[in-house]
Amino acid sequence: MYYFQKLVYLVEFYVPYSFYVLYLLELVHYYH
Repeated sequence: MYYFQKLVYLVEFYVPYSFYVLYLLELVHYYH
């Protein structure tokens, strides 16, 4: 159960971060 809780925490942390990175990449692509 503890492992699952850790996994959920990691997903909640990394998913928004990955979307943010994708957004920045799109901006860079647009301006070049």
